[in-house]
Amino acid sequence: MFRIISNLFFALLALCIASPALSAANESEAAAMEAFLGPLIERQLAQFKIPGATVAVVKDGRLIFSAGYGLADIATSKAVVAEDTLFNIGSVAKLFTTTAVMQLVADGRLDLDADVNTYLRDFEVPARFDQPITLAHLLTHTAGFDEHQIAILVGSKGVTPGLGDYLQRHMPTRIRAPGLQYQYSNYGMSLAGYIVELTSGVPFTRYVEQHVFKPLAMEDSVYGASAPGRFYATAYALTFGNQIPLESFETAITPAGGVHTTATDVARFMIAQLQLGRYEGGRILPEQAAGAMQKTHFQVDAHLGGSAYGFYERRHNGLRILEHAGDALEGFSSLAMLLPKHDIGLFVSYNGREGGRARFQLANAFLDNFFPAKTATMVPPTGFAARAGDYTGTYRLNRHTRTSFLRLVGRSLAMETQVRDNGDGTLSFNYPADLMPPARWTEVKPGLLRRVDAEVYAVFTRVEGSGQFDRLALDAPMQLSLDRVAWHESRGVTALVLSTFLMTFVFGLLVWPLASVIRRLRRRPSRSTRHVRKLKGLAVAFCALALLFLAGYALVVAVQTWGVPIWAHAVFAIPYALILLTIALLTNLASMWRERSAALLTKLYYTLVATLALGFCMAMAHWQMLGFNA
Repeated sequence: MFRIISNLFFALLALCIASPALSAANESEAAAMEAFLGPLIERQLAQFKIPGATVAVVKDGRLIFSAGYGLADIATSKAVVAEDTLFNIGSVAKLFTTTAVMQLVADGRLDLDADVNTYLRDFEVPARFDQPITLAHLLTHTAGFDEHQIAILVGSKGVTPGLGDYLQRHMPTRIRAPGLQYQYSNYGMSLAGYIVELTSGVPFTRYVEQHVFKPLAMEDSVYGASAPGRFYATAYALTFGNQIPLESFETAITPAGGVHTTATDVARFMIAQLQLGRYEGGRILPEQAAGAMQKTHFQVDAHLGGSAYGFYERRHNGLRILEHAGDALEGFSSLAMLLPKHDIGLFVSYNGREGGRARFQLANAFLDNFFPAKTATMVPPTGFAARAGDYTGTYRLNRHTRTSFLRLVGRSLAMETQVRDNGDGTLSFNYPADLMPPARWTEVKPGLLRRVDAEVYAVFTRVEGSGQFDRLALDAPMQLSLDRVAWHESRGVTALVLSTFLMTFVFGLLVWPLASVIRRLRRRPSRSTRHVRKLKGLAVAFCALALLFLAGYALVVAVQTWGVPIWAHAVFAIPYALILLTIALLTNLASMWRERSAALLTKLYYTLVATLALGFCMAMAHWQMLGFNA
C-alpha cells in the first residue's frame, strides 16, 4: 500500500513539474501556427474573394491550434469561430463512412474481399466482368463504375429518398473490371455506406453518429443543414463582383458527403486516426483495423501515392501524406490532411467556391514551410528528344460520364491537360496553375517523369504495350488518373463542332423564312423547283427542332443533380424526329439531283445542309442522346 501511495505521489509531482513545460510548448506551437497560417489565410481570403475559413492543426494526440477567419455570414456579419461554426465538409465525410465499414470488418460482420452482392438484399450489382466488386474496391475507388451525379441533391423543401432506393434506381454502368484503374466514385462510397446500414440494422447516418461522432465527442457534427441550435456557415459564389449566398442542400447519398461540422470536431477525428483508432482512453477502431485503413491498397507506381481505404495518398517533399478533399456543390471546399510519421494533421474549410484553389495552396505552403524539400535539381537525360513524342498530347481526367445523356457535358467539363515538348529535354503540362504551379518535367526512365525542381512524379502507361502512352497518373495535388484523348475527341474540337451546328441551325431558322418574306414583299415569284421547296421546308423544320432539342437538353442538364423532370423524356424523343427529317432530306436531295432544272449551286448547297443534318444525328448518337438514357 505504501508503495502504491508513494508511486502516485511521485507521479503527481512529476506531472506538476512537467505542466509548465507542456503549457509553454503548447503556447509556442500555437504561436508558430498562428504566425504562419493567420497571414496566409487572410491573404487567401482577399486574393480569392472568399468570405471565411476555419482551420485546425493537431500534433502528438492534441489540438495545438484552431482559428476562424473572416465571415461565416455576410448579412449578419457573423464571424467564423472554429469551435462553433459548422461548415459542409463535402467528401471529407467519406472518411467517416470508411471508418464505419472498418468497424464492422473488425467485428467480423463484413469481409473486405467478399462480393458486395453478398450483403445486398433488394438489388444486386450486375456481374458484367469475371471479377466481382468488393468492399475493398469501393473504399479505394477502383470498382470500375461510370461517373453518375443525377439526382444527388435534394432542395431544402424536398424529400430525401431512402439510400437503398436511390442506389437501386441510379446504379451507374460498370465500365471496367474492378481493381484496374482509380476513378473516384460517389456511388461506390455510397454503396459501402448502404452495406453498413444493412449489416448493422441501423440507418447509416445514425450509425455514424453513434459509433463515430459520439465516441469522439464530436457534438457539433451532423448530417444535414437543419439541426436546431447550430450555427451554419453560409456558402457564397462571387458573381459580377458580388458575394451571392447559396442555398444549402441535402444529399441523397449521405455516405459520400453531407456532414456539417466544426474544425475542432474534425480535429478529434484526425487525432483518433493518427493514434491508430485511440482517442482519450477510448477507441473507434482497433489498432490493426486503423492501420489497415491507412495502408496503401492500390498504386499505379511506387513513385506515386495510391489509395488507402477512404484516404488517398500522395508524396510531397519526401513525405507520405494521407488526405481527403471535399467540395459541397453549394460552395464549400475542405481538406483534411494527415502526416502519420510526424503525428500531425491539418484541416481547413472555406465557404466560397474558390476555396478549391485555396486549400491545396495552403496545404503545400504548410508542408514547404515546416518540412522543406531537400531535393537536388533533375538533369534532363540525353536522347530524350527522340522519345518525347510518345508522351505529348491531350489527356483527360477519367472521372466523366461515358454511358448516359451527360456524356457530352462530362467530356466537356472534365479537366484536360496538354503535355508539350519544350525541345530542351523537358516536357510541360498545362495543368491548372492553382492546383500545380508551372513546371518542367523530365524523364527518369521510360514512362516515369519527375519535375526538374521537385521530387514530384508522373507515371505514363501504355494499354497495348507499344506506341504512344495512353494514360497519365499523378498524385499532386491529389490522386488523378487521366486518359489520352484523340484529337477529334478533345474539348476544343467538340466545342467547335457544337458551335458549328448551333450557328447553322440559327442561320437556317432565321435566314430562310426571312428571305421568303422579303421575296413576297417585293412580289418576286419563287423560281424554286418542287423538290427545292420541300428541302427548304424540311431544313427549316430540322433547324427549329434541333434548336428546341438543344434548349431542352441544356435545361435538363441544369437541373439533373436534383433529378430528371418528367418532360425530359419528351426532350429526348426529339432526336428520333430529327432522324426522320434527315431521312426525308436525303430522299428529296436524291430526287433533286435527278432534276435537270435545279442549279448545280443549289444542289451543292442542299447537299451540305443534308450532310450537316446527318452529322448532327451521328453526333447525338455518339453523345448518348438518342432517347432518355440516364
